[in-house]
Amino acid sequence: MAGIITPESFETEEIMNIPVASSGTQCRVISGYANFFDKSNINVYGAPIGLGPPPGSNVLDPLPLSGDFYPNDDDKTWRTHEVHMEVGPPWRSVRDVSPIVTVAGFSFKDNDSADASGTEIRSCTWDTVGLTGDQSNLERIRLKVDVRMCGGADYSVIKLAYHLVAVGR
Repeated sequence: MAGIITPESFETEEIMNIPVASSGTQCRVISGYANFFDKSNINVYGAPIGLGPPPGSNVLDPLPLSGDFYPNDDDKTWRTHEVHMEVGPPWRSVRDVSPIVTVAGFSFKDNDSADASGTEIRSCTWDTVGLTGDQSNLERIRLKVDVRMCGGADYSVIKLAYHLVAVGR
């Protein structure tokens, strides 16, 4: 398994606050999309082609949520990724979260030569991460997603969708 992967960007979230009578508790429904490609790096057809090059280079990095990489690049080999996404607004304290994550977009270049492809979301758990500075008394929800996929280096998940119900203060 590679290191922890985080999104390149997020789309604007939808948040619905559900009143909880006289308890001081908040219930929120949160949904959104996380992008795993740089929207400025697309080909003439609009397809994602990679992440921005590192400083001092003009070579794009590959898309992070991809099948097996070179030198092997075996379409049939399943590869596991751990994805972390900090989502929703800040909370004083999160008590419980019920999340779900699904694939909302993928790119499959050169699919006429692939022997196999597939994607599986194996689990989605959560914890919280504390904020810093003048918001050090607040925390955000972090979704921890176990993604497994095959299809070679040209098969990539480019967007994940998430939806959750959270209770806290």
